[in-house]
Amino acid sequence: MRGIGVFTRGLRASIVGTPAALAERSTSLGLSFVPMLACWQDARGLTTPNDQALAPYAKAIGDAHIDTWLWGYPWAGGEETFVNALVSRAKAIGARGVILDPEVSYKGRPQAMRMLVARTLDALDESLDVGFTSFGLPAFHPTFPWKEAAALGWGCPQDYDVTLEQTLESVDAWSALGWASIVPALPTFGPGSTRSVLDRAVDALAARPNVRGLVFWSWNQLDQHDEASIRRAARVLATMG
Repeated sequence: MRGIGVFTRGLRASIVGTPAALAERSTSLGLSFVPMLACWQDARGLTTPNDQALAPYAKAIGDAHIDTWLWGYPWAGGEETFVNALVSRAKAIGARGVILDPEVSYKGRPQAMRMLVARTLDALDESLDVGFTSFGLPAFHPTFPWKEAAALGWGCPQDYDVTLEQTLESVDAWSALGWASIVPALPTFGPGSTRSVLDRAVDALAARPNVRGLVFWSWNQLDQHDEASIRRAARVLATMG
């Protein structure tokens, strides 16, 4: 995994434009991948947003030589249903891979995390890669089963409401847990999304040898200042090799 991405949640023309418009805008931003929401799970069960939209949007950005990744939010206890839904959709549209986003329901549930990892690895084949995203700073979430999740695919600490120092700390912490490739998630909302703050974060992160890329949350909140920082981030990462 290398390059710049922007998470999408709702695949609707009112949010991301038409498939052709999303592809054009992604190209103008210098994106190399777009993670699209495919599965959302909570205590009530599983929903599969964007089912009718995944294929046309994936085709449009694929034609622009940009990778589609599908991401999903699992709920502890529903691993088999979740993984089957996420992986089957990824294979159906020719996605580059899947991204798991387990969060609060997995706190204090190490066995559920082991099941999520095992089910995912069993379902993948050579056509799909995997990424893992969750809380940015492990020290702030000690009951999350980090050991059971560690080193699954590439790691994506969510560094939204934190300082630059804490963002760098998250990279070190995830690296120490075993993730060799880190793709931090940065915000397009709140005080951390001002252009000066994002640009400093990009420069500092690009200098870390195991930071392979950056991904921004999310398409819904993009404005012209975020877009300028994203274009700059793509240039900075390109110069870092």
